[in-house]
Amino acid sequence: MLKVAEAVQKRIEADAAVKQVEATVNQSKAVVLQADAGVAIGQAAAEQAVAGERQAEFALQVAKMDVPATQAKLDDARFDLEQCRMLAPADGYVVNWVVQDGTMLVPMPLAAAGTFICTEVTMIIATFPQNYLANVRAGDDVELVINSYPGKLLVGKVEEVINATGEGQFAPTGNIPYASKIGSQGFFAVKIRLNDDAEAKALPMGAGGTVAIYTDYGKPLHVISKVTIRMKKWLLYVVPA
Repeated sequence: MLKVAEAVQKRIEADAAVKQVEATVNQSKAVVLQADAGVAIGQAAAEQAVAGERQAEFALQVAKMDVPATQAKLDDARFDLEQCRMLAPADGYVVNWVVQDGTMLVPMPLAAAGTFICTEVTMIIATFPQNYLANVRAGDDVELVINSYPGKLLVGKVEEVINATGEGQFAPTGNIPYASKIGSQGFFAVKIRLNDDAEAKALPMGAGGTVAIYTDYGKPLHVISKVTIRMKKWLLYVVPA
């Protein structure tokens, strides 16, 4: 009976050991399965990372390809902006300016956007019949009165005689002009510079007046012109010009 009991006890212990081993094996299998799942998740993450890297590289290539087109658009915008900037050729100011925000301007002399008044150099232009200017030379003395300044006599020099008139200009056509119609009754212009630059800059644009030029010829008769122009400056107080 003792031997039977020992055998049963050993059988029970062996069965417990087998069950323990089976539990350990099952636990190991679970760890292996969990590890395999972790490996699969890691591989999926690696593949996703590779796909993201490829997508980023593709987006970078597309962005690089867009750089020239974007740069061209930027250059065009900068050029258009530069064309919106108008610089004056000299000191002065603009009158009759009709440009508003959004106004489109083109370099065509059809509709002016404004008129620029140059104040850097003030010149006086006097017109005379052509035969009056036969002896006028640059540097001749000039006296003049301006209608805006009665009682004031201004002095200057002849800058230049402009020996040209619009009547001497022909429009290009295919027709031969009639000889009887060729000719000019127009005046020539004389450019005058005042001796006092401050007085010149103070003159109103477009003001009228009377001019006397003293040439090297007929000097004894200059006194007549001197008296006449001095009378003119005082008459401006009572006689409208």
